[in-house]
Amino acid sequence: MENLPQENLQEIIKETEQRFRTITDFIPHMVWEIEPDGKFSYINKQWVDWTGVSLDDINSGGWTAVFHPDDYERVLDTWQHAFITGAEFYDEYRMKDASGKYFWFLGKTIPVKNSVGKIIKWIGTSTNIDDQKKSEEALKESETQFRQLADIMPQQVWTANEKGELDYVNLVTTNYFGKGEQEIVGAGWQSVIHPDDIDGVLKTWITCLQDLTPYQVEFRLK
Repeated sequence: MENLPQENLQEIIKETEQRFRTITDFIPHMVWEIEPDGKFSYINKQWVDWTGVSLDDINSGGWTAVFHPDDYERVLDTWQHAFITGAEFYDEYRMKDASGKYFWFLGKTIPVKNSVGKIIKWIGTSTNIDDQKKSEEALKESETQFRQLADIMPQQVWTANEKGELDYVNLVTTNYFGKGEQEIVGAGWQSVIHPDDIDGVLKTWITCLQDLTPYQVEFRLK
């Protein structure tokens, strides 16, 4: 390329840029470019259609209005840190669409450098992760409800993972043994079983894990 006439080189650059923009207009992500001075030089069709904010609006400060008030300061601080240090930007935040409804997005921005390591632009994307976030929140809420219910039960309640390691015990269990949850989960529960019963308990437990049968055994606890 060094031997190409200047006009040919400019034409290649123009065609490459056009190809990039055409591709980004069809992918299901918001894409943008930012110049080294912090000014947006490009946003794709997804951004404009979804937010209703144009490139001119963005460079007039309009991009700040699309972020949820609870996320804006954090996102701004994270971006300013990346912009100053040249580090990659990575964050989750809520953005509102053209109708004013907020959705969760995962934002990534990376610096593009030339051959001598100087940043010549930033390229970023925002990916809609709203369904994923809602699933995580629903799972968290379900887990909280389970723990609240288990803690008011008069019985010792516990759960174990697929390997047979305890990963949860309720409040009645920790109070009964006078131990913290982290002292009991894993294999910690074995220390509170009577020495004469531990072999039988473990044998039954291992059999149940292998055969996927209900676990029922009698033993002494201290």
